[in-house]
Parts: sequence; structure tokens; C-alpha cells
Amino acid sequence: MLCLEYWAFEILVILAGLMPNSEVTTSLIAMCATVSKVSNELGAGNLDRAKNAMAVTLKLSVLLALIVVLSLGLGHNTRGWLLQ
Repeated sequence: MLCLEYWAFEILVILAGLMPNSEVTTSLIAMCATVSKVSNELGAGNLDRAKNAMAVTLKLSVLLALIVVLSLGLGHNTRGWLLQ
């Protein structure tokens, strides 16, 4: 069931990427998934788990942003011949 949920989310992201304003739609999908996770935990009365979900999301966002920035900054010379 969890695998099906991940696949559905990935398919939704792919479909959102095909929309005219793809940056906004994919950002909204990720934000809604995070907000719904935190909202579910808050609704269940699990404040610690809600804080944990928010902390994990924040840490993953920073880590992924760092990876993208470093790969763009350090790999600017190799990107050209990889795309040929």
C-alpha cells in the first residue's frame, strides 16, 4: 500500500510537470503533501510526531537544495559534454 502511495505521488508530480506552469504546480504538490502529513498528526493529537514530520521535511529540503546547488556549481564544466 505504501508503494502504491509513492507511485501515485510520483505520477502526480510527473503530470504536474506537464502543466503550463510546472514550477508552481510541482511546488504546490510537495507542500500539500507535507501539510497534510503534519495536519494528520496534529489532528490525532501527536504534537511530537507533527514536529518531527516538519523537522524531517525541513532538513530534507535543505539537503536537496544543497545537493542541487553544489552539483550545478561544481559540475558546470562537465554538464556540457554530458548533454551532447
